[in-house]
Amino acid sequence: MARTHRKQSRHGRPVLGTICGILFGLFLSLTLTVYAGIPLNSVLYYVFTAAGLVLGLVLGLTGPFGRNRRRAPVVTVPQPPPGRVTS
Repeated sequence: MARTHRKQSRHGRPVLGTICGILFGLFLSLTLTVYAGIPLNSVLYYVFTAAGLVLGLVLGLTGPFGRNRRRAPVVTVPQPPPGRVTS
């Protein structure tokens, strides 16, 4: 059986973006509770968490979070010859 190579349509890291978005929404809600006085029984907790989830997913799919295919150039620093003291 011959394998056909298909171009992948997904880029980025959608799972990482989603997890980070949920955490962002939760911490935004907690921060607004502490500093802005949002009551604990407010529906804004769900709104901010859902908005963070969607924002994280979108940024994870479209953002430049993929791996770099090129290797970074290796930079070497010249070492002084042995026996020579540098200050």
